[in-house]
Amino acid sequence: SSGINAEWSLRPGEQIYQNFAGHLVKQIESNVVLPVKRAMLQTLVKYLHNCKYQQHRHDLITQIVKGLSKGKKYSQRLMFVELCYLVLERFSKKFFKEYCFTPALLLINDPIPCVRIKSCSLLPHLKSQLKMPSNRPMLQQLEASSRRSLMSERNKDVLTHIQLAVIELDKGDVRLDSETDIEDKKREEEQ
Repeated sequence: SSGINAEWSLRPGEQIYQNFAGHLVKQIESNVVLPVKRAMLQTLVKYLHNCKYQQHRHDLITQIVKGLSKGKKYSQRLMFVELCYLVLERFSKKFFKEYCFTPALLLINDPIPCVRIKSCSLLPHLKSQLKMPSNRPMLQQLEASSRRSLMSERNKDVLTHIQLAVIELDKGDVRLDSETDIEDKKREEEQ
């Protein structure tokens, strides 16, 4: 009975975190129905965006990024790409770079061709998150990974997607640290 009283004394955000968020993460990782997984992922990202507790947000995003980007099933890794797009829509560039940039970049070397293809579409978005000169190492990592994949890829379909991504990367500009991104500033303040 003391456990019940303690649970009811929690604030609503803590109750959601303890009773709902962890379960949702497990369902996203294990459910096989794609529309259901997408809906759960969207719900989780919306919760993360509105979460007032920084530690809860950090713990959840770390758990979901690790679970999906390093998942044993290729479908989990494909869901990670979808997570990246949702994070790009709702969160600041700083947040995306902190939690998603490196795991997203690593997917270009995934053993499954369809994961590599889907990750290629993310490459130009990764570049758009960067500012110079502070993110120069990340830009160099992005360019080196994409060029290395371009040279070593054996799958014809994946190679086509990498080539298209590299063309888009070459077209894209990187902002300077001194440039102000009003929309990104607003997103950062909302977090």
